[in-house]
Amino acid sequence: MQKYVRPKSSPGSGTAGKNQPGQTPETTIRESASITKTGRKVAVEVSSEEYARLQALDDASWIREAEKAEAKGYLGSKASMEFVRSRLPRWK
Repeated sequence: MQKYVRPKSSPGSGTAGKNQPGQTPETTIRESASITKTGRKVAVEVSSEEYARLQALDDASWIREAEKAEAKGYLGSKASMEFVRSRLPRWK
């Protein structure tokens, strides 16, 4: 697994994005770009590769959490459905 290295961030503004629309995607391919509105950071643009990498990290984190929960006694989807159905009058 590749070690996470925080990408460099360059500040930008909505005005700059409107005035130089071709520049923003080019910059984002090389490094992430912070977008500010009235001096406040409101968004960050990242390349599609960086976004995919972050999504994969997030997915892996959720999988680990699910595995931990299952190891602690998580019922699983089939047993959970049986439990719910046993408690609902119309399913008996």
